Amino acid sequence: MKAILLVILGLNSANLTLLASGIDQAPVTSTQQKPRLDTRIPAPDRERYRSIRDAKDWMNPKLTILRSGVEVVAKGRTVAIAAGDLRKTLVGLPVEAWPYGRVASVALMHLRSVGGGDDYPIEQNRQAAKRILEELEIEINWWP
Repeated sequence: MKAILLVILGLNSANLTLLASGIDQAPVTSTQQKPRLDTRIPAPDRERYRSIRDAKDWMNPKLTILRSGVEVVAKGRTVAIAAGDLRKTLVGLPVEAWPYGRVASVALMHLRSVGGGDDYPIEQNRQAAKRILEELEIEINWWP
């Protein structure tokens, strides 16, 4: 009966072997490499930025962690993005946006709703941004 069923289904022993061989195998997934910063962006040069005391003098990307995501200021442009888009945004910046090397200033949103309703989403976005910056090997220069 099994042989008849296989013939009706159009399967021969070679096809059946191929089918059976794939049953216990893990599914094949394409492992795409995550986008990386341009290799021309050097390591952080602390001598170039350690004396900066005013954010307006900071020339590398500036990130502000918001309730709704992350605000990125770089090369005179400001964009508000979801925390999950931070990697794509930073990788898309030109080499010239990184005069101090692989370092970004990061600050938390200071104005918050009464009752602490902003605290949890800001913390979630802070953790996501920190993880992405670490994966991109970008030093975090925390600002008050």
